[in-house]
Amino acid sequence: MSEIMMDQLPNQIDVKLLIQYILLTLVLPFVIAITVDLVFDFMPFFTIGAIVIFIPLSTVVVIRKSLMELNRVLDAVAPIEEFDTGSSNVPDSNLN
Repeated sequence: MSEIMMDQLPNQIDVKLLIQYILLTLVLPFVIAITVDLVFDFMPFFTIGAIVIFIPLSTVVVIRKSLMELNRVLDAVAPIEEFDTGSSNVPDSNLN
């Protein structure tokens, strides 16, 4: 299957992209931290450090990316219309 460009994405949130960000910012660092703990016999220290650092980091990154995806979908589905501020449909008698 060919690579889909950002302009040609369907009007859906790209869950595959969000899963990739979760894997890169949460799962991979935990696997590395647990591996380092087991190999060098530091058992809780790198894992605790990874918990303190990568859970908040992953939360921020994934929420930002999901909001960007939501914004992209909303722009595709319901674009913002520009309003003309020069003309008014309100009669002049109601302005007093």
